[in-house]
Amino acid sequence: MTMIVIAGRPSSGKTLWAVQHARKAMLEKRAVVFFELEVSEEFLRQRYGLPESARVLDRSDPSTHDIAVLIERYRPDVCIVDYVQLLSDWNEDCLFRLQEHAARYNVELVATSQVRASVSHERRLPRPEDLHRVRLPSDVTFLALARDTCAAPGCACVERSRGERVGV
Repeated sequence: MTMIVIAGRPSSGKTLWAVQHARKAMLEKRAVVFFELEVSEEFLRQRYGLPESARVLDRSDPSTHDIAVLIERYRPDVCIVDYVQLLSDWNEDCLFRLQEHAARYNVELVATSQVRASVSHERRLPRPEDLHRVRLPSDVTFLALARDTCAAPGCACVERSRGERVGV
């Protein structure tokens, strides 16, 4: 089971990256469930071009339990949660609960997360410890996005949760 956390400040491209990941998975004939907690399904499809074949669930006030139930019901290959701070039962351990549910059904989990505002002021790429009141489980791929907030606007950094840098 793979877990990817896409982190960044507002408007850094987290949702766009998640939609592109969904598109790629669907080209590989993998079933995708997209939990959109921030914008409407219509907006997601029109603005970001998410294909109709992706199942979008934009329930109001969903919890990690709701996501677990729907993962069990639909058995997708990929589950995307955009974004974790909007879960109704959100706390610093929500990624651990989501990871547990996804692992039970061998589902690839992609979650977007806000990072602390101090990252923008320091003009650098976010690091795992910058997640906004969220703890990162081990064996997670961390994708940090930055737009107009670091020395190289539009840059991204991928690393494992243990700090092993994979690419920039």
